[in-house]
Amino acid sequence: MIDHLLQSIPPLAVYLVVGLIVLAESVGIPLPGEITLASAAAWLGLAAAVVAGLAISLFLKRKARKQGRTTQAEAQHHRQR
Repeated sequence: MIDHLLQSIPPLAVYLVVGLIVLAESVGIPLPGEITLASAAAWLGLAAAVVAGLAISLFLKRKARKQGRTTQAEAQHHRQR
């Protein structure tokens, strides 16, 4: 039953929802943007892109932290403390 429900959702609707969640997260709203993006890509059959994207994201975040840079969400979190 759940499979039928998921298959009835048009891919364009999935793209729009995922895009809005990722956009909201990048503005600073605490939402699970990366997880949403990875889940949607896996659901749409883009598993290789998911793995590559997550690996690149992890690499860039680690590199930025080593250089003392933080993301907007991390900076906002530290300011609120």
